[in-house]
Amino acid sequence: MGQARSALEDIKKILKPLRDSKARYKDAKIDSLLRDQLKLLRMSLVAYLDHLLRPGQPQCGVWGATSLEVAEMAEQGPWLACQLKLWIHTFIANHDILPQNLYGQWNASLFEDEDLAQDIHLDLQGIGKLMKAMDIVHYLETLGVNASLKLIKNISLMMAQQWMQVMDY
Repeated sequence: MGQARSALEDIKKILKPLRDSKARYKDAKIDSLLRDQLKLLRMSLVAYLDHLLRPGQPQCGVWGATSLEVAEMAEQGPWLACQLKLWIHTFIANHDILPQNLYGQWNASLFEDEDLAQDIHLDLQGIGKLMKAMDIVHYLETLGVNASLKLIKNISLMMAQQWMQVMDY
């Protein structure tokens, strides 16, 4: 209960940070999606603490019940309830970890990862002068590389050909 109360206070401070003079609040400088997520976390923590203070209420499954209640208030379903539980437990464990706004990040090219580009260069150099774009596809299909990059599907031959052009092969 103490950890939940501490997390609630920290979320309030993130949403409404005090000015240096402590007279008023200043702009939190967070994007609207994170602000909405933090408000949902705040609502979940308030509901959780309220539930714990009610006499005669069963204490098992309180996180699930309160996060589902808040998800329904937000006109969402069980997926949001699961996310709320995950965000809350992560935030309680470490108050520096906030929910991530992944909007727009899925369009980044894998090739922009300098470590991956270097690994591909080394692999292609190991093949020698007879390297081809399909070698990049095969390299990325290897189990260790595929798992470390969390690839859902492999790159196409055309994409590998474009990469080879970018790498001046």
